Amino acid sequence: MNYAAKELTTSLQELTSRSEQQFCKRQEPLPTSITQGDTTLSKEVDTFLEKTREYSARTKNANVGTY
Repeated sequence: MNYAAKELTTSLQELTSRSEQQFCKRQEPLPTSITQGDTTLSKEVDTFLEKTREYSARTKNANVGTY
């Protein structure tokens, strides 16, 4: 599980870096507060989040055993 978490973190950082490079050319100042409607995620991150939600919904009632 630790390896998977590291790989996921690395991948998300890479995707964020790519998205950030696209928006770095922006010259106007950033607002002091950001509302939900002002945010945009890269297509890759949006797809990842959707897959995570679907997996969570499918496995919500899965029982592996007792601990």
